Order: sequence, then C-alpha cells, then structure tokens
Amino acid sequence: MPIAKLPSSPPAPAWDSALQEFLLVKQAEGRAPRTIKDYRRHVTAFFSEHAEAWPEYHALRQAVRSHFAGLAQKSATTYNLRREYLKAFFAWCVSEGYLAGNPTQGVPKRKNEGQPRDIGQDAIQKLLSLPQKNT
Repeated sequence: MPIAKLPSSPPAPAWDSALQEFLLVKQAEGRAPRTIKDYRRHVTAFFSEHAEAWPEYHALRQAVRSHFAGLAQKSATTYNLRREYLKAFFAWCVSEGYLAGNPTQGVPKRKNEGQPRDIGQDAIQKLLSLPQKNT
C-alpha cells in the first residue's frame, strides 16, 4: 500500500523568523507581555534542541515526541503549559502554510491532580463570613 503524501506547502521561513511573525500576531491580538515572553521562551527551548527538524513535518513529529518524553518527570502543569505553547505555534504555522500538519497533534494533555495548598485560619474565617446567612 503506498504511503499517503502530505500536501506540499510553500517554503517556510527559518523557525526563528516564523516565531517572530507569530509573536507579532499574538501581540496584535492583545496577549499579555508575560504570555508573549513565555511563547518565546518555550518555542525557543524546543528549537534549541531540535532546530534541524524544521520545517519537515515527520522530523518535527519525532522531535516533539522526544521533547515530551524528556518532560516525563516534570509536573503535569509544566508539561501541559509547554504543550499548549508549542501546539499554538505549530497550529499557526499550519494556518500560514509553513507546515503540512501540526506535529503536536495527538500529544495528550496530562491529568493534573493539583497541589493541595494550606489556607490559613484567618482566610477560612473570612470565606465563611462572606455568604449571606439569612437567605
């Protein structure tokens, strides 16, 4: 059975040029400066390990798998945030025609059990005093 060929796309710019363009779009959408900084940091961290994979879909897919396998010991929150930043960047690259598909497709979110937090007695008392008790 022949292997299905992915649709061809126009030549992609270098990944860092694509990232700069993506960040401009996010700034125009009104994203917070912290969000822009986090996009830059996480996408750059991925490509500092896997720059040679750009822009070939199958190479990127393998690099994404390797990247997230390396995050196995990180918390679910850290893992999921990095996944969301990369997923958004790659989805934008697909919409611009730079990539044939999103290499993060099928990378599942990890279940986040959450972290218990200590709430002080004063905070509990304040919360309990807030509801109207006569209704």
